[in-house]
Amino acid sequence: MVEINLKYFLSVAEELNITRAAEKNFISQQSMSTHIKRLENSMNTILFNRKPSFSLTPAGEMLFETLNQIKVLEDNLLLRLNDKNKEIRGSIVVGISHSRSNIIMPDIMTAYKKKWPKINIILHQDSTSENLENRIIRGYLDLFLGVGEISENENIEFKLLHKENLYLIISDNLLEKHVISKNKNFKKEDNSFELDLSLFKDTPFIFDTSNELSAKIYSRYFENKNLQLNTIFKCDDAMLRISLCSNDIGATIAVEMMLQYAHNYNSLTNKNKLYIYPIKDIFVPSVVAYHKNKFMTAYAKDFIDIATKTTKKYHENLNKVLI
Repeated sequence: MVEINLKYFLSVAEELNITRAAEKNFISQQSMSTHIKRLENSMNTILFNRKPSFSLTPAGEMLFETLNQIKVLEDNLLLRLNDKNKEIRGSIVVGISHSRSNIIMPDIMTAYKKKWPKINIILHQDSTSENLENRIIRGYLDLFLGVGEISENENIEFKLLHKENLYLIISDNLLEKHVISKNKNFKKEDNSFELDLSLFKDTPFIFDTSNELSAKIYSRYFENKNLQLNTIFKCDDAMLRISLCSNDIGATIAVEMMLQYAHNYNSLTNKNKLYIYPIKDIFVPSVVAYHKNKFMTAYAKDFIDIATKTTKKYHENLNKVLI
């Protein structure tokens, strides 16, 4: 009974919502609440604050951290026992955004499966990098591929893959309507100059949500420039933002890897071209991240190595087509 109570505690602590945790475990909300109450009674402490918002108490945080440490130790034991066994049938759980996964994972998977055919790659796709980093800490992910802050974190190791520049993407129709019509000297084909973003102040924009690192970085950049752009929609799916851009819904800002979607669109049509302009002096770090205390198997190290080389090659090829 204690074991099942701890299992349900971890689920509630992950979701911070009893209803979602109950649905995830296929039990009723009332049953989930009963299990949590039993655990609190057995430990003679309160694990969750019910008001003003549902959250872990200090005791709950301590239990949550301890259970995560136990999970890491258990995982490490199994990983060490099976390390370098080419016949092992294992898996790596990788966190990555949907947009980035579509671009980079086919090449990574092709190279990786040649070396480790019996290791499965399980993708956990999430648009918010902070969510993915938290899942590394909690032991739900082995690796995270995406943009993230490279900071001193006692639980996460970050390896820089590439400093991705940020680009403004706008359709020809929107450029003519909101910029060229008011600034006759603007040169559409010249993307080498220092882009004056104030020229786009009347242009509708589709941005990332404020949870995404790239949005935080360019929002700070706009604040420093004392610039306010016309936000009409927010979405963390870069592929969707660029698709909406091609339909003249709004301009957008994208990290370097996402330019692939704009190039794909331009290669398929001669009408309403998407123009791509670099925003100077700002970038976001694309990283691979993993738990510092989790044993790194040979097949996990190889995945990181292949992801690093594939990312480097992708950006080298992308730079060749950027004008």
